[in-house]
Amino acid sequence: MLAKGVAVRWCCAAAHVVVHDNYAGVAHSAARPGGTAELAAHIDWAGTARVRTRLADAGMTIAEAMDTAQRQSLGWPLAKELIARTAAQNLQHGFVAGAGAEQVGDSVQVARIVDAVVEQGRWIRAHGGEVALLPLTTLALAQASEATYCEVFGAIARELGAPLILHRLGAVFQPQLRHDFPGDSFQRILKDHADSIRAVKWSLLDPEAEVALRRELLPREQFVLTGDDWNFPALMCGTAQQVGAITGFTHFGARRVALGDFSHALLGVLDVIAAPLSSALHCLQTNDAVGWMARMAPLEALSRKLFEPPVGDYKAGIAYLSCLNGWQSNPMLLNHQELQRDAAHYAALRALAAAARVT
Repeated sequence: MLAKGVAVRWCCAAAHVVVHDNYAGVAHSAARPGGTAELAAHIDWAGTARVRTRLADAGMTIAEAMDTAQRQSLGWPLAKELIARTAAQNLQHGFVAGAGAEQVGDSVQVARIVDAVVEQGRWIRAHGGEVALLPLTTLALAQASEATYCEVFGAIARELGAPLILHRLGAVFQPQLRHDFPGDSFQRILKDHADSIRAVKWSLLDPEAEVALRRELLPREQFVLTGDDWNFPALMCGTAQQVGAITGFTHFGARRVALGDFSHALLGVLDVIAAPLSSALHCLQTNDAVGWMARMAPLEALSRKLFEPPVGDYKAGIAYLSCLNGWQSNPMLLNHQELQRDAAHYAALRALAAAARVT
């Protein structure tokens, strides 16, 4: 029986940013992005807050300023404001936010990168959030060594302390990360700093590797938050045939988290499927793998369409479905990322969303 007050799976939804209707006339694009001040003037802060309220009402923790494409559009100044505004909402299940190193540009100086990430992490914690360490693209582009990665993330872990989530994204979402975490650096960082880095957000879209990782982490009471929007139902279940048994509990800050051979979730698709997924979690609590997978099948089909290559453009479908549902008045994104998908993609999403009863 699940301990009182502990969710069978910790679910974090990567929430998007809503823009005002008058942004339609602004000629920003992925090729010609707007500056921080220009973008700030067009963010619908009230609509953005409603996204987060809706997700919290469905039992979600908010994952803030973590989506790669959206975070690049925002930059750290707007991400700071977004984090502060989300914190002010005092949402029931709290929030996790991404700490990166935008302040140093393309610098690969270890001390500067560490200081930048620590600055962001402290800002997040000062506003009541939990910290997720974002991929450091500058290190990947510079093809930094295994030793450098261990030095950088080790210093960050020591400075910020527990609890931290380490985000492993990879080249499927962001091609610049092809050389991220060279050699055994990822495993070394997790092992050497297990007291501080309590969880991994795994977004490599490699379910076999994710299962192997969570089994490696379990004896140290570390856990995985799946970022695999293609295969999340089976990973959250344990396997497609069997619900992973809860073998213990650990603490992530004040949060008590169930442990076992299964993944928790930090997913972009939860922005639009939070309610049906939340209602299906009882299947996992009652060890009903068949019922869970049946309820997840149409949601997984929708998610795979949302996240079809290029994977990083998935927010376009999120905003589109949110508009279809009446959750916002337009389907636009910052820098008009919605134009990266074509009419056929949106038509397919509309049909899949109807079949999944998401719209």
